[in-house]
Amino acid sequence: MAVADDLVDAGADGFFLDRPCMDLERLVDRCGRGLIYFTGPPPALMTTGTPAGVRDEMRRLAGIARDLPRFFFHMPGGCMHNMPTENVQAFYEECCEAWR
Repeated sequence: MAVADDLVDAGADGFFLDRPCMDLERLVDRCGRGLIYFTGPPPALMTTGTPAGVRDEMRRLAGIARDLPRFFFHMPGGCMHNMPTENVQAFYEECCEAWR
């Protein structure tokens, strides 16, 4: 978190958050709502979790992001070859649902 202040002071416009290492809510509290934030469910959840778990995490993140004008979902770590198709489908369905 201490590095976040330095990055913002140096002119960073936003952050790609790798989860669970970085917490969206803590970073927003520290750096403000006006930055760009990209994040999504942790790779471990996407590869070993359930579709229900992915949906719950996406809804939690959407709740935090509701007041962030420059928030975007992304898949930290990218799409891995061992992600269950059902988890990827849950991710994309919740991305669409979050902004309705």
